[in-house]
Amino acid sequence: MTRHAGYGMSQTCRAMVECIFGWGKQHGTIRKTKHRGRDRVLGDFLNLIDYNLVRIPKLIAA
Repeated sequence: MTRHAGYGMSQTCRAMVECIFGWGKQHGTIRKTKHRGRDRVLGDFLNLIDYNLVRIPKLIAA
């Protein structure tokens, strides 16, 4: 399985996604949903937008 080129690409994408959710759990509010209702839960996941705002300066510098 690891000899296929797609596997390496998959692992790269997986690492990027895990990084985003790890940041959200550690610094954001998605550790555990404490609300009921779509609008309130959506507010918890808006911190992923914050993650992108944190990344923008690093992306511009690169």
